[in-house]
Amino acid sequence: MTSNWKRMFLAPYDPDPHSPDRYRYRGRADVPPDLDWASLDRLCPVAPLPDSYRSLLTPEVINERRAELKCGLPLPFHDHLAIRLGQLLRDVVHAQCPEPASGTAGRLYVLEFQGPHQYVLLGHTRNVSRRMSCHILDAGRHGYGLLNAWASPVLPHAQKQERMALDLAEGLHDAQYVGERFYEMPFYTALTVVRVAAEAGLLSAVSEAAAVEPA
Repeated sequence: MTSNWKRMFLAPYDPDPHSPDRYRYRGRADVPPDLDWASLDRLCPVAPLPDSYRSLLTPEVINERRAELKCGLPLPFHDHLAIRLGQLLRDVVHAQCPEPASGTAGRLYVLEFQGPHQYVLLGHTRNVSRRMSCHILDAGRHGYGLLNAWASPVLPHAQKQERMALDLAEGLHDAQYVGERFYEMPFYTALTVVRVAAEAGLLSAVSEAAAVEPA
C-alpha cells in the first residue's frame, strides 16, 4: 500500500510521458482525497475541544476574529480579544500535550495566524506551550492573532519530521513562504501536511524498533 507520505509528496507531480519512472512538477496541488485517514486518525488524531472551551472557540467566534484581524486592529494590539484568543488556544494545546519532550524527541506543531495577511507556521519543539507563547507574543506585536493550532504526539526525531513537513508544504503550496511561514495556505492543508509527516515519523520508529528486537 502506498504510504500517506508518498501520496502527499507526489500530489503536485504528473508522470512524465517520456519516461514512466519520472515525474514532472505541475505546481500547487490539493490534499489527496485517498489518504489513509483511518491511520492518521489513529496515530495523529485531532482531538475535540474540551467542553469548557467549546463555547469560547466556536467557528462563529473564529470567523469574527478573523474579520477583525484582516481589517487591522487599532493600537494597543494586546488589548484585543482577537489577540487574546491565541492564549486560549495555547491553553487547549497545553492540556492535550502537558509533558515537555527531551533529547531529540519533540512534537510538530502547526499554527494559523491572521492579520492583514494570513499565514501558517510549521515547526517542531520540545515544549509546545512555551513555543506557542513566543509565537503569539511576536505575532501580536504586529497585529496578528492565532486562530488555529495543532500539535502532534511526541516523535523520536522531531527535527527530521519537521524537514519532511516543510518539504511537503513547499511542494503542495507553490506560493510565497518565508522559512517556516507559508502565506495563504489553508489551515486544513497545513494540518494534513503536519499530520502526515508526524505519522511517517511514528511508523518509522515502529519499524526501527521491530528491526532491533532479538529473534
